[in-house]
Amino acid sequence: MRRIKRAVLPPATQKALALRQAKADEKRQAGLLNVGTEWDAGRKTVAFRTVLDSLRQMAGRRERCMYCCDSHGCDIEHFWPKSRYSDRMFV
Repeated sequence: MRRIKRAVLPPATQKALALRQAKADEKRQAGLLNVGTEWDAGRKTVAFRTVLDSLRQMAGRRERCMYCCDSHGCDIEHFWPKSRYSDRMFV
């Protein structure tokens, strides 16, 4: 693992992600969460693009993963796979 300086997301992005996570949590608790569908919908938002831009900046010129230094640096779910940790999908 290499050391990185974590980018701070704008407050509007943090709020949008928290709302999306809350909705996903409600669906999960009701047994209605489809992780793939929810993730695909989230990927189309401005908040998600802001997260990707931040990851690209943190990943460096080669855009390699901060954890394994091998995978693409903006593969968001590399550390917390959404299928297993749906309670952290948008955290």
